[in-house]
Amino acid sequence: MMTDQNGRSLIPPPWQFGPWNQFSDNQKEETIVTRARKMLFDQDIPLSLCIEPLHFFPSGVDPDIAPQRKKDHQELSDIGIKSVGYFNPMMALIWNGTYEMAAQNNYLLKTRTGEPFNYTYLGYPEVSQLDFTNPAAVTWYQSQLEYAIGMGFRGWMQDYGEYTPPDSVSNDGTDGLEMHNKFVLLYQNTTYDLLTRKYPSSEPDKYAPDFVVYVRSGYTGSQRYTWSHWTGDPTSDWSYSSGLPAQIVASLTVGLSGMPYSGSDIGGFVWYLTPPPTEELWCRWAEVGCFSGTMHEQGSGKGFGEKTHIFDTPEGTRIWRKYAKLRTQLFPYLYNTAHEAYQTGLPIMRHHLLDFPNDTQAISQNFQYMFGPSFLVAPVIEDGRRGWDVYLPEGETWIDVSSQLKYDEKSGRFLLGFTNYTQGGRVVRVHAPLDVVPMFVRAGTMVPVLDPRVMTLSDATDQKVITMKRLQHLLHLWIWPTEDGFAQLQFHDRSWWSMYHVIYAKHWEIIFNDMTPNRTSILQVSAPWTETVSVVTTPTGHVYTKAASLDRLLSDDAPEGWIVDRTQRTLWIRVVPPNSSGGILYIQTSSSYTGFG
Repeated sequence: MMTDQNGRSLIPPPWQFGPWNQFSDNQKEETIVTRARKMLFDQDIPLSLCIEPLHFFPSGVDPDIAPQRKKDHQELSDIGIKSVGYFNPMMALIWNGTYEMAAQNNYLLKTRTGEPFNYTYLGYPEVSQLDFTNPAAVTWYQSQLEYAIGMGFRGWMQDYGEYTPPDSVSNDGTDGLEMHNKFVLLYQNTTYDLLTRKYPSSEPDKYAPDFVVYVRSGYTGSQRYTWSHWTGDPTSDWSYSSGLPAQIVASLTVGLSGMPYSGSDIGGFVWYLTPPPTEELWCRWAEVGCFSGTMHEQGSGKGFGEKTHIFDTPEGTRIWRKYAKLRTQLFPYLYNTAHEAYQTGLPIMRHHLLDFPNDTQAISQNFQYMFGPSFLVAPVIEDGRRGWDVYLPEGETWIDVSSQLKYDEKSGRFLLGFTNYTQGGRVVRVHAPLDVVPMFVRAGTMVPVLDPRVMTLSDATDQKVITMKRLQHLLHLWIWPTEDGFAQLQFHDRSWWSMYHVIYAKHWEIIFNDMTPNRTSILQVSAPWTETVSVVTTPTGHVYTKAASLDRLLSDDAPEGWIVDRTQRTLWIRVVPPNSSGGILYIQTSSSYTGFG
């Protein structure tokens, strides 16, 4: 693969995979901390990252705000939320004193006559651009990043990088045309060098520092220096040129280019030629975000009139909560996929070319994709649609997840359901009301997920916050066996689970080895034969108790046990310590079941 030659991204910190929210604009009546606390504690909406659009460049920030910002960020950190700010490589001439210092020390790109090269940027009459071929400029820029870190920021949008003037000249003598692509790598390496050198992880060659820096520009090899990408400033509409559909194409393309973690501004950023985003656009975009490299809500932007927000309506808030819950629960699956990206270069959002290179109809699909190795996602990207066609690639057996995935509003839990197996190589129509994303799974899949009570993927000191670490003793597994009863999971920590049908013994077996000690596992097995399950035992003859109810099986003090949800056609099994570290389960069915798998 390309990444064999050009390098691969480090594995991001866990909290990058949680929902991102930007508290600004329509939430001006509330402070950032107040809004975050409301989401976590009053609305039970998971949240891991807060985007704070404080611009350190191109004109600096008021030093008087630093103490309050640092206090806010500490309060957010206490409840398990990391904060990220904003940087770009430009310096405004109005940055009094600082600009003159930079010009005098040759920190800026120059004209051919040796003067700082100035150009227009948004509301600034003139800006210059940092010259990262000058080691002194690199050191100074890193000091500005350190200033933000000192204020409590744990990352930032690293904007732009693609504006190098073609007729500029760098400190090392390179002209702007040649520097255009090289500049991006130098710019991104400036941040990478600082973070990996001063804030390394425990395994610096494998895991990224505990920061999230997301970029929009890139060139061959950018993935070596970055671990998060976003698709730029989309229009808040349904257009295939720059709206919601275009962002799927952009993320799939950047994934093919070797950058594994890409997402888009949920809700869009620009609405000059169209009205502000509608509730339907917001909801469909949130669904795309849930199944992207990052789930990145955009609370601001620019256009005519005030921007709407997904939280403006009860239905928008409900749907955001549903997919923020799903995104958070899918973390173990995403983290497993991140380890796969580190080993192979495969992105989280995968164009069908990567998985089905011999299926020409699959390759022609540009708006559906594999989300990790197991899920096929086909988001609804047209206004008013409540049904959607999905092409199922040939050579695989597929199970419709979305039509049968039941969401419990009260707990935020997802309950699997089963309809039938569908062979690939065909187009199917999926019912897709506003809160449903058409989604299929490969038969034979096991997906690890978190408990639905988890609020954040970061640590917290506030005891009211239910963190991932606090519930690390619980592992949920979603299992969709093949028609002949096989499924498997290889976890990045060397844990593994395997399921198969033992025909001569007339039972199903689940064999497992969990490397996390004292962890309770809660299994959902979705298959046509689950309604006929009569007993769950071990090879020693130990019989699992049939639970009185699903609520009882899921209670924290419940012993091992099992129950069948006949409505959903799903078998639930609870495996508790000490038997949860490894062993074999036998699943017996009644004689009334004569099917296979």
